[in-house]
Amino acid sequence: MSVKHLEGRRTGRPRGSKSTPPAIRGLMWAGRNVGRDIEPPTAAAWYWLKLAQEQPEKFIAAVAELNASIKQPQSNTNVVVGKKESPAAPDLANTWWSGSEGANRKLSFLFRSDGKVLITDEVEINRGTWTAQAGQLSIDLSNLLYGNATYRGTFHDNDSITGTCVRVSGHSWPFSVTRQT
Repeated sequence: MSVKHLEGRRTGRPRGSKSTPPAIRGLMWAGRNVGRDIEPPTAAAWYWLKLAQEQPEKFIAAVAELNASIKQPQSNTNVVVGKKESPAAPDLANTWWSGSEGANRKLSFLFRSDGKVLITDEVEINRGTWTAQAGQLSIDLSNLLYGNATYRGTFHDNDSITGTCVRVSGHSWPFSVTRQT
């Protein structure tokens, strides 16, 4: 097999890309599979899955610490984030919500009091900013893998949110979450 056509051309992963460490892969696997009756593929996945099942607050804290270590692009908007501006919106600070998006993919939000939100789905963990006003929720995130996206939803009885996520590319899908804590 000839490789002459590849001479002088870069192949493989982009320059500077790195493999995800096994502990982080295990943490992400556990976040996608909590509640499923599945055998963890690695010792790290087993550890994180046990922690998520038995001490979810410690698991969420670990996810938060991981996300704090990931550099996020700065937003140039003047939006006040993390502030409840209407009695029709529940207090989201330090709450955890989970449900699904798209074709039954697991989704969870961990709202922090500083206006940041951690978003986990079956693919990755992201950080964003949130605002809640007049019964509406808006989450803006900079996704390093898929591009920027915005979750917009409506509160129902202050214990569930339904809405749509829209990527910059225009691709959109529905989501639904319920309050866990």
